[in-house]
Amino acid sequence: MPDNQQNPAQLEETIQQLDPDSMRMHLINSARKFKSNWVELGEFLTKAAADKAYEEWGYKKFEDYCRLEIQIKKATAMKLTNAYFFISQEEPSFFKDQNSSKFPDIETIGVLQKAKKDEDCSEEMYDELRDAALVKGQAAATVAKKYKELGNTNAGITENDTSLEQSFALVTRLKNKLAPLVDFPEKYKQYLQEMAEFLQPAPPEDED
Repeated sequence: MPDNQQNPAQLEETIQQLDPDSMRMHLINSARKFKSNWVELGEFLTKAAADKAYEEWGYKKFEDYCRLEIQIKKATAMKLTNAYFFISQEEPSFFKDQNSSKFPDIETIGVLQKAKKDEDCSEEMYDELRDAALVKGQAAATVAKKYKELGNTNAGITENDTSLEQSFALVTRLKNKLAPLVDFPEKYKQYLQEMAEFLQPAPPEDED
């Protein structure tokens, strides 16, 4: 099992042996460009986690794969998968209607996630934020400002917005919302359970 981050030569050797159309190759390529296209990486990470594909690649844990092979921290991986899963559930047709390279940045989606779980954010308020983010394509700072103007005094984008505690709250909410659905795929129920376990407090060195 891999226990150390691959150096550039080792990673290149791994890449040379991969099928260009394989999920693993797509993940590596997506990781290299995720700041300009987070949607693609979020999608592949979600699939890899749900199917436990990382085990086939020699990793015991999803976070080990992220940290060692594509060099993404646990918090970043959760931010990506949470954002992708959120849009998949709340706006299932949106990915089909948009060119992912023009999709709102992940911080904008973070503001929507925060508003959606805010009990003080009415449906009308959320719809206005959704329109600003997904229809008008406004930047995260603009959407956050609008959120604040609509009545939330803590809508600023801070490091805490991506904390594991907030991610855990989102996962718990999704689990409760989807539990009654008899046709919801079992593998995704299991994935949500694993996400919840994944978000438990970890030793500081896990985040290095």
